[in-house]
Amino acid sequence: MEKQTPSRFDDLSLGDLFNGILLFMGNRKFTEQQVYKFFYDLASDDSSLASRLRFKGAPENLQSEPLRRILCFREMGKLLEVAMPNPVMQPYHPRSSQLDSLRRDMENTHVLPKYETLLKELANKFLDSLN
Repeated sequence: MEKQTPSRFDDLSLGDLFNGILLFMGNRKFTEQQVYKFFYDLASDDSSLASRLRFKGAPENLQSEPLRRILCFREMGKLLEVAMPNPVMQPYHPRSSQLDSLRRDMENTHVLPKYETLLKELANKFLDSLN
């Protein structure tokens, strides 16, 4: 049996990856489908990450229960602000008043500063994907 190459994301939970993106992305709005598409593309070359994300659906209508759960928890935890319900698109954006607390939490769990470079890179890629 062939040994799987370690992923650069193996030491980080999906929540850590998403929190890092939120922390370093600024105040840009994004939709749920944009999150799915970004992580789908990220996982296309990383079978370890893909197995954790468990995508379903066509590329234009993706679903990932683990990512959906993260979005819900971040919304309930007031890390994400959500515009009033819109039948077509419901944009999210990081709640700036919570970012210092998020940074402290990530420092307390030793995600930062160890993975700061990687998380900034992911945030920049996510921002590029929004254009």
